[in-house]
Amino acid sequence: GRNQFTRVAVLPGRASGSGLYTLAFSPDGRWLATAGDNGELQLWAIADLIASPAPTTPTALLFYGPGQVGQLTFAHDSHTLAMHMTGTADGNVVVLWDTREATLSDGEGDVLALLTAENGFRAAAFSPTDDLLLTGNSLGQLQLWDTSPLPQNEPIDLGSLAEVHLSSITFMAFAPDGRQFATTDNGGVAHLWQMNSEAEAIQPEDFTFRRLIEGLAIYSEAFSQEGKWVALGLTNGQIQLQPLDYVATLLENACEQAQ
Repeated sequence: GRNQFTRVAVLPGRASGSGLYTLAFSPDGRWLATAGDNGELQLWAIADLIASPAPTTPTALLFYGPGQVGQLTFAHDSHTLAMHMTGTADGNVVVLWDTREATLSDGEGDVLALLTAENGFRAAAFSPTDDLLLTGNSLGQLQLWDTSPLPQNEPIDLGSLAEVHLSSITFMAFAPDGRQFATTDNGGVAHLWQMNSEAEAIQPEDFTFRRLIEGLAIYSEAFSQEGKWVALGLTNGQIQLQPLDYVATLLENACEQAQ
């Protein structure tokens, strides 16, 4: 039979006067992050939500500045949260927050870094080991950041990847091994990228790419945890599963032909 789910909590529809547009769970299961149209980031302790199913205020309320939050992305260790914002005084930015318990004890959070770029940002994704952050902007450009210096120092801009997308980046995801990732744009075009270097110092030119399944209008993608499958969310509402080995083989063949 079907699994039965029980609603354990209802968040206020306009926490702190803001419409809630986006949310994300921390990988360690401790936090639910929500945000909306006034630049505020609400962090809710999952244990508290279960104990009190009708909360009125979040566990912590973090504020960078006025603007609309477009995407929330936790690092895999749950210590860092990337918050994409539009319409701020600094343009379209990515704010990196320190979400460890010590910074939340007084209801405040620390801004680890503010990532800015001439053409702003539209999406962000951490690698499985949290030492890389991938960002994309409204022009389809992709940028790679070394996040290993966190939290003591700011991320290092490693540079831009090959420009293969012709419209705004909508989604991106790393495969579990960290050596592959997929990106999609507003035109429904998706690419699979593969790292071809064993060097410790990764550079954007170490990645090769191939369009992910010609002829499909793809909106988003996700990799299975064991790294065997990639799920494609199509713009017509369908979901398609493809073996990652098959897609990777297509990429390798394309790279050999290009050499």
